[in-house]
Amino acid sequence: MQPSVLVSALLLLVCLGSVQPTASSVSPPTHNVSLSSVLSRSAAILGQAAQSALLALTDGLDSLLEEVQTQLDGRVAASQAELVSRIDSMKTELDGRIDSLKIELDGRTDNLDTKLSDRLSELSGRLSELSGRLDEISAGRTTGVRLPRDCSDLESGSVSGVHLLQPGLEPSQRPVAAYCELPADGGGWTVIQRRADISPREDFFRGWAAYREGFGELDAEFWWGLQHVRALTAARDRRYELRVDLEDFDGARRHAVYQGFRISSEEDGYRLRAVNYTGTAGDSIGGHSGMKFSTVDRDQDSHSAGNCARNHKAGWWFSACHSSNLNGPYLAGQHDSSADGVNWQAWRGYHYSLKTVTMKIRPTKKL
Repeated sequence: MQPSVLVSALLLLVCLGSVQPTASSVSPPTHNVSLSSVLSRSAAILGQAAQSALLALTDGLDSLLEEVQTQLDGRVAASQAELVSRIDSMKTELDGRIDSLKIELDGRTDNLDTKLSDRLSELSGRLSELSGRLDEISAGRTTGVRLPRDCSDLESGSVSGVHLLQPGLEPSQRPVAAYCELPADGGGWTVIQRRADISPREDFFRGWAAYREGFGELDAEFWWGLQHVRALTAARDRRYELRVDLEDFDGARRHAVYQGFRISSEEDGYRLRAVNYTGTAGDSIGGHSGMKFSTVDRDQDSHSAGNCARNHKAGWWFSACHSSNLNGPYLAGQHDSSADGVNWQAWRGYHYSLKTVTMKIRPTKKL
């Protein structure tokens, strides 16, 4: 039964209650109709109407719920299908990226293998060359022939590059390979240190033994070795000068020359002497003159509160601590940290790490 049935029943009840019989129009009733019986009948009618309306409402709600459920099922199925499609698309894209990365990695690996092979071939050739030179040295010792003491002793016409030297005056001094700069800045330079924007990068945060013996590649970044520098500068028949060439990442270049240069023995801590500055870079080594060499495992600086070599991650002639640190970490230009890069304070300050540095020596006087 629809809700309109309930309304009709209510209207009927109202009508029954409002009709009043008159003396002229209605004959006397044959029996009495009580109010309670009318109300009972009305209540019965209303109950049936309400029950019918409730059943109709329930049926409507069930139908509505079924319709909503059907729509939800359809939307869920569509969402699941869309999600599966997106996952498949992402998987396809990721598979493509993985394949692309594999191809790129294979290419880089092949390129690295080629470079490594070329490097090994180059080193093999150099070893063969040095082996031949050592044979010449062995033969020369029996005939009294001596190798050049430093790069200024090389024969006329020699080219820049790696050469075998025999530093010092002692005949028993073992030969050592060195990089010679021959035409530059008047020629005859023995390079004792180089920093450059070269890969792979050389680690200069090393201990005493490494700085004494030397490390790195002579055609890349290297430290020649304190013992070799000592052997050259200890001889009294020659006086050496130090030249430092500097370049920043803008291509600007400066240099500093110290016309009096030498270092003392290991027993004295390889103490530095660098005096009589000239040049364009400003003097950032003169203040270190008189200082012993310090490393992370041998603190010989004048800083009472710490180890400068440890703090600045390099071996150097630290005082407390430095106005130059050419062996510092390669930070490639401007940096926020202070005094811990390849620094030359007098030119670019403590917050700039230089691009290239070359330290080289040659005799100014031969007796």
